[in-house]
Formats: sequence, C-alpha cells, structure tokens
Amino acid sequence: MSGLKFLLLEDSLLDAELIHALLTESGIGCDLLQVTTQAEFQTALNQDGFDLILSDYALPGFDGITALGMAQRHCPDIPFIFVTATMGEEVAIETLKSGATDYVLKQRLERLVPSVRRALREAQYRRTCKMAEAELYRREQEFRALAENSPDAITRIDGELSYCYVNPATEKSTGIPLERWIGKTVAAIGYPKGFSTIWEAKLRQVFATGVGCWMEFDVPSQKGRIYYQARIVPEYAPDGSVQSLLNIARDVTEYKLAEQALRESEAQLRQQKEELERASQIKDEFLAVSFHELRSHSTRFSVGQKYYVPVSWTQ
Repeated sequence: MSGLKFLLLEDSLLDAELIHALLTESGIGCDLLQVTTQAEFQTALNQDGFDLILSDYALPGFDGITALGMAQRHCPDIPFIFVTATMGEEVAIETLKSGATDYVLKQRLERLVPSVRRALREAQYRRTCKMAEAELYRREQEFRALAENSPDAITRIDGELSYCYVNPATEKSTGIPLERWIGKTVAAIGYPKGFSTIWEAKLRQVFATGVGCWMEFDVPSQKGRIYYQARIVPEYAPDGSVQSLLNIARDVTEYKLAEQALRESEAQLRQQKEELERASQIKDEFLAVSFHELRSHSTRFSVGQKYYVPVSWTQ
C-alpha cells in the first residue's frame, strides 16, 4: 500500500511519530497530516482527499465524539479509527454506534496495522459497491427512458414467471391496464390456457439455458386478435445466474393481416386462372368437335354430286 493520505488528530507529537513509523514499517506508505485543534481539523476536512482518519479521543478543549460527528457530516465514507490511551467499554460501543470504524488502545498499538488494513479494504469495497450501484442506477434509468418511449411492448419477468415491469406500449397494445400485469403470470392475467402453457415453457427454457429465443404468437384482445414477434433475452445477476427475462414484443398485426390478404388475393388469382384455363379448354374442345362435325357434313354433301363449272372459269 502506498500513495495514501491519512489525517491524524493527535496533540502528542511523540505519539504521532510513533504511529507514522509503525504504519511505514508495516508497508503502509502514507502522507500523514497531523492536526491538534478543532479548527485545524475542520480546515483539513475541507481539503478532502483523505483515505483514512485517525483520532485521539481525549483532546484539550475537544473530544473524539465531536470530531467523529464533524467527519461524518463532511466525509461519511472515509473510515474513522480512534487511537487513544483510555476508552471504556461503554464509550467504545457508543463510538462504534456513532459511525467509528474501529478503536485501538495506545497500549496495544500492534492492533493498529490490522485495523487500518481492514478499514481500507472495507472502504474500497464500499466505494466499489457504490460505483456499481451508481452504474446500475444509470443503466436502469437509460433502460426506462428507452422502454417508456418505445413503440414496442417491453416487459420484465422474474423467476416466478410473473411480470415485474411493463412499459406503456404494452398497455396500449393489449388494452390491459399496467396494474393488472405486475406480480402476475400470463395465466393469472387471463390469457388462454393453450397460449399460457406454451409461453411459460419458453420462459422456463430461457431461465434454464441462459440462451435467448425468438417467438411468434397471437393472442386475443379487446381490439381483436393481435400478432406479435417477440425476443426473450436473459438478464444476469452478479453471480452469473439468470435473475430475470426481458421480453421485447413487436406488434406485427398489420403486417400479418396484409400477408394474409396477399395470400388470399394470390389464391383468388390462381382460382381465376384455373377457371380461365378450364373455360379455354372447354372452348377448344367445343370448337374441335364443331369443326369435326362440319367437315363430316361437307363430305356427305359432296359425294355423288355433279359440279358445273361455268365456261368463263375455264377460259
């Protein structure tokens, strides 16, 4: 450990040097700023940038509890350790309840280094958690901003297959109020049993495998049958397990209806073509029969007859 900055509230120069030497010998390299009065302590707090605060409990005209309160108000995330000659059990408990990280008696300074190391680790852990929480909050806000304004139906589903988030587009598309979704499965909401069974089987599959999937389905609504094209994706917990699913469903009803109308139109055209082909065939057959009969009549008429050719034709 190096590059650290500690604030020490201590009126004894000898004790301050002893503490600094002990930390340095233990591999905790730090710049140690010593202050002795309340005013100096407040000025130092205003500078910020400290990784740890060490404080005596009994000071001339100033006490450790007051110093702890000042630190809590100004920099509550900085670990605060009391290093004092005397501290009763009740006072020690009071300081810990008030926010102190630990306390070390000067008669047992061998405890100081482990206490400092633990305090720094805990502070780093808290900072990491705080940063992760801030990042999570930022991403959640981004997600909600996108989801709340998306034309697609976006829902979040928990491990019980119940809905824990539903965006406004879902209500608009299905006609089902948002409050009817939260905490309920599709079956509890009132969707048909056949659809609910297939839907929940897909959700369990994604929870079990961690692999997203596409799905097309249609469901009844107040507006009639609605067709959806959906993408179901897993959302992971810090330990790598699937903690929830995100479903993004696009209403493709107009496309499906247009597709259906096109198929029906094509079917009608095929039928008309077949009818025209049959009519043409019937016509051809009729003409063939008629021509055959006409030739037969012509042949019977010409047998045994004499033909007179005008003279002018032969000249």
